[in-house]
Amino acid sequence: MALSLVRQNQVEVRDERYAAKAMHALYEIGTYLTSIQNWSVLGPAIGHQMANLIHFDRFDLFLYDAPANRLRSSSTAVESLQLGEGVTGTAAKLRRSIRVPDTRTDPRFVACDPEIASELAVPLINQDQLVGVINLEAHQADAFTEEDEWFVNTAAPIIANAVVNVRLLSELKRRERSMVADLEAARVAQHGLLPQFEEHPYVKSTWSWRPARELGGDFIDALPHPKGGVVHAIGDVSGKGSAAALYGALAQGLLRSEFLKQPSCPGDVMEDLNTALYRCLPANRFVAMTLTCFDPGTMTLRYVNAGMPHPLVIRQQSVSWLTATALPLGMLPETRYPVASQVLSPGDIVLFASDGLTENHDLAAIFTHMARRGTRLTLETCQERLRQLERCETEISDDQTFVLWEVTG
Repeated sequence: MALSLVRQNQVEVRDERYAAKAMHALYEIGTYLTSIQNWSVLGPAIGHQMANLIHFDRFDLFLYDAPANRLRSSSTAVESLQLGEGVTGTAAKLRRSIRVPDTRTDPRFVACDPEIASELAVPLINQDQLVGVINLEAHQADAFTEEDEWFVNTAAPIIANAVVNVRLLSELKRRERSMVADLEAARVAQHGLLPQFEEHPYVKSTWSWRPARELGGDFIDALPHPKGGVVHAIGDVSGKGSAAALYGALAQGLLRSEFLKQPSCPGDVMEDLNTALYRCLPANRFVAMTLTCFDPGTMTLRYVNAGMPHPLVIRQQSVSWLTATALPLGMLPETRYPVASQVLSPGDIVLFASDGLTENHDLAAIFTHMARRGTRLTLETCQERLRQLERCETEISDDQTFVLWEVTG
């Protein structure tokens, strides 16, 4: 059977044992080489498989660098060859094998080792594309037979496929490493955008930001109040991941720019911000956001809620929602954003949260239950209860963010 397979390729192999070993070697190459996933293993493995059947003193795997139009060697002796240079480059250019019985009489031979007397070069072709060249060299003249040339030519498509697979895997791993590095840099940058809440004589505040992925679409910001009050913003960009984080950073930057123009008018700020985001965001994106301003002189909270969950006012005897709301930012042009107000008293706690938290938990019921049990509701006890909710969820499908205030003045 082995001899018949050889004869089908128009090569006369008289040695039954050679034919059998060739078939076995082709089987080994087909099952082993295609499972290799890195360059450091592939080259030596090809040489080892060749050595099972053919005697040679030097093995080289040349890979074709298409952008440079050169062959790059796995050996340090010959770093690269142009197509048409040497026996190897000529085999690549002609896309056919070349067997040189005596290198001393062949002008194409490039002498890297003066002891080399014979050479066999076989191109690797995959889907009509040049992949590389297998090059075998021996110190003995006429070391490679017609059967050897047949065997390497028969194995060449399998080897070419293995080379392409490793090349694709290497490129995928390189891109994955690059993406991981980029995500880590973006994650660090996004953490750098998180605010540092300054101490205030009338309001204690804290926050939590928990993205569902490496990057989150939720954001928090603290802005300067013209009369010594407190201005905070909490936002949620539609979608998740890196795109939502990018648009969140855009919204945060535009918010700061608009607020500096008119720091005492949250309604005008939101309307101008909506116009800017409507121009910048794609049609399938919008930004939900609550902008809150607390004036300690009047103990009044003024806020604009653009599509965020209703803020929660927690008192020792009652829990209520701040229900004023409007469309999210960036959805429609010329949207009006009315300002609502709420007078607060010392001891009042206000919770602003994204829907990743409110959709999973009935926060009003949770804090009402705490009050009925006699728990003193403070910034610390409310924060700890929210932290407990976070710890109960090891994996989340949406970003979870909250800002918590306690009026102390």
